[in-house]
This record gives sequence, C-alpha cells and structure tokens, in this order.
Amino acid sequence: MKLILDILRVLFPILLLLGSVPAQAGPIAVLTGGGVRITLYTEPCAIKAPSNLPQRATWVKGAEMFEGCFNLFSGPIVAMYFDDDTIAAIPAALFTAVEGI
Repeated sequence: MKLILDILRVLFPILLLLGSVPAQAGPIAVLTGGGVRITLYTEPCAIKAPSNLPQRATWVKGAEMFEGCFNLFSGPIVAMYFDDDTIAAIPAALFTAVEGI
C-alpha cells in the first residue's frame, strides 16, 4: 500500500500538469543520478520524434545536453527518445515533481 501511495504522490502532479494547458512552460519532474539529470517539461517536443512522445525532455550528462521527447505510459513508465537516438524507459516513481512552477 505504501508503494502505491508513493507512486501516486509522484504521478499525480505530473498527470495534472500534462492534462492542463500551462500558462507558462516549465519543468514538471526531474531524475538525477549517476552524473545524469533528466528533466521533463510541459512544453511540446521540439525535435522530430515518434508521434506518441509529445512532451519535451532534456538529458544532461556532464557538459553534454540532449533534447528529447517523452510520454507517460502504463506501468507507469516514462518513455523517452533523445536527439542522439538514445531511448529510455524509466519508472515514473523515480522522478521527483518540480514544485513552484
């Protein structure tokens, strides 16, 4: 039960933001670890990517930054594609909601 509540605590703000039209685009969730930072945004994807990944994501590793796109799928899993042709599928519970948007 605690695991379900933890997942809902992370997912609820993300789902609310994805389902609404933001007044100003901005980050909604981040994942940091192993020298990598992945940020999910409310903005539309800016690169050519699969059509089922409509939202913007960025992946920063060291001095390199890659643009990407994401969507939330059942599981719940955040699926991502980046402009260096990297793909990733990460459990949504590992992301932290960004507060104060």
